[in-house]
Amino acid sequence: MNKLTAPSEELVKANEKNYNESAFWKKIRKVAGRVGANAVFYALSLYYIMTSAQVSLKDKAYIAGALGYLIVPLDLVPDVIPVLGFTDDISALVMVYKQMKYHLTPDLREKALQKIREWFGSDAAEHLQQL
Repeated sequence: MNKLTAPSEELVKANEKNYNESAFWKKIRKVAGRVGANAVFYALSLYYIMTSAQVSLKDKAYIAGALGYLIVPLDLVPDVIPVLGFTDDISALVMVYKQMKYHLTPDLREKALQKIREWFGSDAAEHLQQL
């Protein structure tokens, strides 16, 4: 990832205050079709990881930062720019997902995949089994 599309850890942490559950669901439903099943899977997986009692507050704060970065419309690459608008948001999600995916239990994974099936169909969910 280059500097344009990879928000720093500090920037992700600074967006922790922007996360709230209602805004997350509103944003994810609004952008699902534009960002695609993969990006939505990362966001949903992080959301479900954050709901787990087994995850430390520090890890939850980091996840909230990435999800907050997704929610806020003002970021490194404005979301209104076609094609490129969500690259920084998705990069933040992927960066944090890679660090937190060890928390993704089979039950939490299945919750995320079930939403993908509802919104994108079974084929999309099958493709995501490897992530």
